[in-house]
Amino acid sequence: MPEDVTFIALSCDSAPHLTTLAASISGQGNEMAQLFVQEFNLCDRQGLISQLLFAIKGAKLPSNASKTKT
Repeated sequence: MPEDVTFIALSCDSAPHLTTLAASISGQGNEMAQLFVQEFNLCDRQGLISQLLFAIKGAKLPSNASKTKT
């Protein structure tokens, strides 16, 4: 459950299920990707992101890296 008081107030103390969020985000397509890039760049400029490692939990991203070398 989120601890953000604003979120709790706006959501009437309820949290959407993971599949609801995933369906909502996947329907946004390119707009959501652009928003993510803007947010990522803002966090980077603020020094909130380490340059050593960046990971997204549960994300399946396309890659051309060799599976044997990763």
